[in-house]
Amino acid sequence: MQEKKWPLHFDSLSIEQHLAEKRNYFVDKEAVRKFYHLRSYKPVWFDSLGLTSQARNLIFILANASDEGIRLHQDAPGKLLSVMEMNGSDKNNIIQYDIELTARFFEYASIAYHGLSNEIKHQLEWFIPSEKKDFAAVLQNALQSGRSLTMQEPVYPLYRKLKQHLKYYRDSLMNIEWEPIDLQQLTLRQGDSSIIIPQIIKRLYLLQDLTNYSEGAEFDSALFHGIKRFQLRHGLAPSGIVDKEFVSTINVKPQERIRQMLINMERCRWLPAEPDSAFIMINIPAFKLLFFNKGKVIW
Repeated sequence: MQEKKWPLHFDSLSIEQHLAEKRNYFVDKEAVRKFYHLRSYKPVWFDSLGLTSQARNLIFILANASDEGIRLHQDAPGKLLSVMEMNGSDKNNIIQYDIELTARFFEYASIAYHGLSNEIKHQLEWFIPSEKKDFAAVLQNALQSGRSLTMQEPVYPLYRKLKQHLKYYRDSLMNIEWEPIDLQQLTLRQGDSSIIIPQIIKRLYLLQDLTNYSEGAEFDSALFHGIKRFQLRHGLAPSGIVDKEFVSTINVKPQERIRQMLINMERCRWLPAEPDSAFIMINIPAFKLLFFNKGKVIW
């Protein structure tokens, strides 16, 4: 196979020209400048045969960033791969695409390491300031050592559960109508019947607190245990009784739950990164205090 012609080095002028162009994604210009200076202005995502395997890996990571609760200011990364493969033989295109991928890595790394952008933090009502990190050095070290470009996710079971639930909510619940359930009496207990019981059954089934779906209007044993499961998951007293607190909680729309999950995944990123760290986690809604050591719950 004949090798493509490609520039062995950029220069600072080429970098500045491309940084000056308007882009529709976030660019940490200082990090880009420092990174290419560290590399003596050598391209990182292209070699003599075109787009590298590391570049393809990065594009895959960016395309799946939302599974980590990471929201990026960019076009769909999936389109980026085909565009770069089609136009990646031209010197000017190589410079542009190389800088673009580098800038996108810095945005992804910044959020994965120390949280969301200030704009999104404000939307999510998350106001704790984040520490600084040298992402140019992080990327250079990762490339030199051959480490994966994927950022290490928090080690806590809570983060992994949130990640699973976030995907389920986005895939399965985002577009479902979530009409309020109206409790017209003080409580419903096992053995009672009501016109809202089919609504509760359907809601609990969608939320995976019931394994089987039925259209009955009677409060049976399966519904009792499904309600208790829901209550436990949401920090409510596991009474198995339908009351105002239960109805208010189950009426919260999936969009709001997704917002809460993003906030809590963000909080997980602020916990100590080392798996062997010892720390205390307080779950205020559930009135629980957990002691973690080496990534495990001790008590």
